[in-house]
Amino acid sequence: MRLSPSVWIAFIALGLVALANVFIGALSGQNLSIDVFEAVYWGQEGVTISTKHPVFYAWIYHHWHELFGNSDLSGFSIGAVNAILGAALFIILLRQLGFSQTAIATSLWLILASTNWLLVVVIYNANSATLPLWMLTFLGLWKGLNRGHLLWWALAGLAASLAMLTKYHAAFLLLSAFIWLFMGPEERRLWRTPGPYVAASIFLAIVGYHVAELAFWGWPSLGFSGQRVARNADLMGHFWAH
Repeated sequence: MRLSPSVWIAFIALGLVALANVFIGALSGQNLSIDVFEAVYWGQEGVTISTKHPVFYAWIYHHWHELFGNSDLSGFSIGAVNAILGAALFIILLRQLGFSQTAIATSLWLILASTNWLLVVVIYNANSATLPLWMLTFLGLWKGLNRGHLLWWALAGLAASLAMLTKYHAAFLLLSAFIWLFMGPEERRLWRTPGPYVAASIFLAIVGYHVAELAFWGWPSLGFSGQRVARNADLMGHFWAH
């Protein structure tokens, strides 16, 4: 897969912006996000559920911490690494989908211009940890659709389950993927093959255990999400009233 200079320039620019955030944060004395400190504790203690959200991102950070130490530079850089890795997988996915080099370069520049993307790569948290997992999920689904190899379906199921164990809003990823697999006759024919069921079995085995554990402890993270929704609803109601 050869990439044009325009794609490489856009990808390098995206990487440089991500790395600039790392050094600006580390050298300026900017405080690390509370998500990083939570990840340190949860990862060290082997926590599997919390009162906030799924903690797979904390397990990732625990191993990162073991390899690179607990410094400001290390704490800021893991989010940038996830962003760069996610962008690389995004390029591979678009190439597999048949997008032109110009379209890929344009997409990267649009990502770079996104305020949301910049906010994600400034710190490491559950949001940045999902970037590569989302790309791997759709890459596995697309390759499974075109190649029919069960390993690609297994990758899709594993990546989707880990995305869900990182952030519950991965449910929107799963919903869009599920709708896509019913969109056309070629996609619907896939359900006559073992591929989708392999992906679903892996996903349900991993996420099912997590759901059972949540049920055992009284759904703690869902309570936190409910409080966030209630606060946001009150805030919107305040602005609406005024």
